[in-house]
Amino acid sequence: MRSHFFLISSALYIAMIVLNSDIYSGYFVKKRIEAEPELGLTKRIAVIDTSFNIKKFPKENLIRPLNVETKNSEITEVPNFDYSGQIVYSHHGTQIINLFIGKHGLLPRAMIIPIQITSADDLEMALEHAKRCQADIITISLGFAPLHKAFPTRAKFALLETAKKIPILIAAGNESVALENTTYGQSMVQMAATSHGMIWLIGATKLSFLQAIHSKFIAEAVANFSNYPITSAGKSVTIWAPGVNIILGSIFNQIFTPGISGTSIATPLAAIKAIYSANRTNSTLSMALKSLNSTLQYI
Repeated sequence: MRSHFFLISSALYIAMIVLNSDIYSGYFVKKRIEAEPELGLTKRIAVIDTSFNIKKFPKENLIRPLNVETKNSEITEVPNFDYSGQIVYSHHGTQIINLFIGKHGLLPRAMIIPIQITSADDLEMALEHAKRCQADIITISLGFAPLHKAFPTRAKFALLETAKKIPILIAAGNESVALENTTYGQSMVQMAATSHGMIWLIGATKLSFLQAIHSKFIAEAVANFSNYPITSAGKSVTIWAPGVNIILGSIFNQIFTPGISGTSIATPLAAIKAIYSANRTNSTLSMALKSLNSTLQYI
């Protein structure tokens, strides 16, 4: 009995090593693209975030990484302290990129432009870099945003100018508040409302992809942590996407790992859905995003 248990355990261990190896990963990506050609789309996606470990990803999938603070390509993970006082490193941006081009990513042939910022004041330079790199779409997490402060004027102008040509998806945040009722949030909502469908705030649902198809009301689905920027002057500025327990976001690329949650995780999923939709309907990304919003479609 004990020998059987040992053999089964050994077989499972070997299987997990193989399934998570780079050799299997390359084979797996190729087969997935053969089955679903949209996985092979090569859009340029700028990911603006606070912390990355880009060494986890193939260099051929990365375009001109930028650390705005140091003005070079040395992008790093940001150290923090946990409750016990131990140093831990934020994998936030790494998780976002993982959804796109990780071993089980949903756009494994995408080209990622990683841009590291420390505050909203860095957005002007970050967006200029995204434009120089000819990004097709931009995702932004402002998880550090102080909701009681005004949004930086130069950053606001840069966002609106960039959005004239490139769609921008901004994570709505995880404070469980109506952004319209906060100083910082009002600026974000107003920008989205005046961007002609080029800036969207991404809220998180607690439903899976399959459950979301059958849900009739947003109230049934909104994650309890998600901010909810529903409308501005009657205009909806929100796209809702799954943002609870998303296993594909795990940076460890293992089969048995806990998923991660947040509007920052919902944001790349919204971008991926728009890219898929634009390809299927032969339309622009802007049109695809408007379609997702106008139908109140969960994705």
